[in-house]
Amino acid sequence: SSNDFVDLLGYLTFSPGETVKTVRIPITNDSLDEVNEAFTLELYSPSNNVTLAKNIGTATIVDNDAPSGTPVISIGDFVIDEAAGEASFIIILDRPSGLVVSLNYATQNGGAVAGSDYVAVSGSLNFAPGQTVHTVKVPLINDTVTEGSEAFNLVISSLVNATTLDAVGTAVIGANDSTPSVMPNIAVDDVVVGEGQDFVDFIVRLDAPGTAAVTVNWRTNYQTANSNDFVDLLGYLTFSPGETVKTVRIPITNDSLDEVNEVFTLELYSPSNNVTLAKNIGTAIIVDDDGVAAPPATLNGTGDTDVLFGSNAGETINAGDGDDIAFGQGGNDTVNGGQGNDSLDGGTGSDLLTGGTGNDTFYVDSAADDVVELSGQGTDLVVASTSYSLAGRVVENLTLTGSVPIDATGNGLGNTLTGNAGNNSLDGGGANDTLIGGAGNDTYYVQAIGDVVVELSGEGTDLVVSSLTWSLAGLLVENLSLTGSADLNGTGNSLGNSVTGNAGHNALDGGAGSDTLAGGLGNDTYYVDAAGDSVVEAAGGGTDLIIASVSYSLAGKQAENLTLTGAAANATGNGLANVLTGNGGANLLDASGGHDSLDGGAGTDTLIGGSGNDSYVVDSTGDVITEAAGGGTDAVRSSVTYTLSSDVESLTLTGTAAINGTGNAVGNVLTGNTGNNVLSGGLGNDSYYVQNSGDTVVELGGEGTDVIFSVVTYSLNGRYAETINLTGSANINATGNSLTNTLVGNSGINILNGKGGKDSLTGGLGADVFLFEASNGKDTITDFSAAQNDTINVNAITGGVANAGLVAQVGGNVVITFSASNTITVIGATQADVLAHMVW
Repeated sequence: SSNDFVDLLGYLTFSPGETVKTVRIPITNDSLDEVNEAFTLELYSPSNNVTLAKNIGTATIVDNDAPSGTPVISIGDFVIDEAAGEASFIIILDRPSGLVVSLNYATQNGGAVAGSDYVAVSGSLNFAPGQTVHTVKVPLINDTVTEGSEAFNLVISSLVNATTLDAVGTAVIGANDSTPSVMPNIAVDDVVVGEGQDFVDFIVRLDAPGTAAVTVNWRTNYQTANSNDFVDLLGYLTFSPGETVKTVRIPITNDSLDEVNEVFTLELYSPSNNVTLAKNIGTAIIVDDDGVAAPPATLNGTGDTDVLFGSNAGETINAGDGDDIAFGQGGNDTVNGGQGNDSLDGGTGSDLLTGGTGNDTFYVDSAADDVVELSGQGTDLVVASTSYSLAGRVVENLTLTGSVPIDATGNGLGNTLTGNAGNNSLDGGGANDTLIGGAGNDTYYVQAIGDVVVELSGEGTDLVVSSLTWSLAGLLVENLSLTGSADLNGTGNSLGNSVTGNAGHNALDGGAGSDTLAGGLGNDTYYVDAAGDSVVEAAGGGTDLIIASVSYSLAGKQAENLTLTGAAANATGNGLANVLTGNGGANLLDASGGHDSLDGGAGTDTLIGGSGNDSYVVDSTGDVITEAAGGGTDAVRSSVTYTLSSDVESLTLTGTAAINGTGNAVGNVLTGNTGNNVLSGGLGNDSYYVQNSGDTVVELGGEGTDVIFSVVTYSLNGRYAETINLTGSANINATGNSLTNTLVGNSGINILNGKGGKDSLTGGLGADVFLFEASNGKDTITDFSAAQNDTINVNAITGGVANAGLVAQVGGNVVITFSASNTITVIGATQADVLAHMVW
């Protein structure tokens, strides 16, 4: 009225090029305790046929003389076009204070990210005594990236002389960069406001910018609210090409009546250009702020679509049939949904929310809130602002709200769990679940092969904890940890991952990027594809293998084995017993300390041993082995003709090819393969292992005392080797030479012939024949056995003429004397046994 402002009229003139003018109306700052009041400025009679796109401006005078008490601060949510330039958060005290009210504020990322979608702001505000409204403006970045609607928050904190029920205001940036459409869809959002806000902002949006201007009419409609509660208006909106969001502001009456919450609607109609009305009714709920009038102890719906509000006293609400909204507000409420797709919210207190048939939504703000659903009653959702578990409840889906770190737990029904803007733990249970994170550092518990994890870019550093083999491929999740003791595998993605094994045998592959791979107690396999990859193994954590497509070193790592793949060139061991394996290229394998095995694979390789007893696999005549003096007792297995390098002791030929092996100046062990081999020992006391009768042992005079181990009949004739040991169990023979020989049989039937020299003959098991020739020298039989039917054959000396007088018992031995220089001593035998087994 005229008591509140000066009633004026006038006119404005816009000079060419001007676009903005201001009309200033004086208002009266009285001391009356009154509701907020509204008046309007009307534009009319423009010149030059200019169109009045919006001819009514509404001014709301917020009273600053309200009753005493600690003010409650609210911060509104809203939707704004990306092209608007800035978002304005309105911070309101529900009553003035006689003290200075202060607070801090800061923006917080949601789907929208500071620097890409908006400019981060922070600071502090002071409400002077009597002041009730402040505005915080946040610049928007109008990019050209095609993207969906995104949200960010303004968070208030450190309140002094005031309280708040909701410290977060959310701005939704409408998308205006999608492909322009000739016929976009148009819709209006629902809204809930406090009566003290003095207005309702309905957000009207296009799903894509139009290629031409889009016009739509609107009007308000009474529901439970009437003309005493809001200003009944009508009008129209025009979306210019490229615009996607408009706001319709409806003044509401902030009375002092205790009443239930009230509803009115905004209806869109008659759009231009045949634009589709995707949602033409927006519902506004006016929440009373004067203390709720006491409703009956039981509220019952009509059987149609109802909006029911309880009080702060706690009551029973029976929504009945229809798609209902039931809100218990304060107190411990019982809210029953009935048939239809219902929205049930007990408000504060410990509430019992019972759904029915239909897809119901339950709003939970306390772990003490209980949700009841029966099997087969639709697909239901719990929306929780606190940690909540669906265990024991027949509800499929759970969504967390706000930005506080809280957790969501499923129930084994195949849940969809959605996190909030904080750090969440999402655990669906044993069924196939969908786990959707948010802006925080989230942890996902995976227990079924069909589980799906959803993370967007820039939404924190996240972890999957899995009790089965799992891959992060295709996920924007950084870390993976395996649990239990089963043999599982963990695979990363293109991010820098941390992949951790369990107590079983794991295969861990970080994928692209610089990854950290940490095994456990089992025998683990690590796949390394970047020089920046790090492998972590504790001592005693099994026998582990690293498979690397880049040059890699085991130094400083408790891993035993390293295999090169791809184009990797070098592999370096550590102080453990390593197995180093090359690829098809020319590799350098360096064992370092420990008893190591080095196999360069195909290609011309350089194999470097260390201080331990090392073994090498050679498959190319160009392979080079380097061993230091005193570097252990080392062995080479070669599939090609090979000569031992210095300080390597043993050479074994492999395969079936006729190849040769040559020793060096130390005492060597040379072993042939199944082909015809030439084994040359060189200097030193050498050992030869003969596998084929075609094998040739080459020893020169003065090159040590040498022994041949043979699985075939073999002769020392023409060789400067001293000893033959027959191995195996085949019936094979051994023949000496003119040197002092030692011939040892196997478990079969052997013929041992020492030839000349002072020889020692040991038959072993089996009925062996000790064969002597003329000028046999002074020989000894060490294990003659009549029980095994051993035979002493001297026919080449006696010409078949028996002469028992040559056989004499000398102590515990028998001596057969042909001449002073030709004798046979049979150790531990009797004259009778020897005579009985002589072949004259």
